[in-house]
Amino acid sequence: MIRKVEMERFTVISARPFDEIVAAIKASIGNPNMAEFVKSTQEAKSATDLEVAIQPVLGRTELILFVEFDQGMILRKGTDRHGPRIIRLVVGNPLIMKEMASMFRTPARMLRLPSSWMSVPTAYISHMTGWPAS
Repeated sequence: MIRKVEMERFTVISARPFDEIVAAIKASIGNPNMAEFVKSTQEAKSATDLEVAIQPVLGRTELILFVEFDQGMILRKGTDRHGPRIIRLVVGNPLIMKEMASMFRTPARMLRLPSSWMSVPTAYISHMTGWPAS
């Protein structure tokens, strides 16, 4: 079955330096040790146990960093260029994902819940494009 899902895409353009923007984003999200995080969530026996495992690792935005991809590194390999710098951060909140999955009676693997942010500096302007979970 093919199902259409509406997504919202946005772009933020900033004169702030790339590293400053990335640092601000990372400072606002939790960055748990993923091996420990996976172990603690797998060991949870109840919804309360799961919440107890997740709440302490959430950042002030109530999000955590699941994975970071440095796509610019691939583009820079084998060149003398110093750019482009492109990163993709996959962030989300497992408790929100769990709640959404139960509301829609949709298997969690079908939900694209974590948001992705990609930051690309162009000259002196940093672009941040996001695809928020809907």
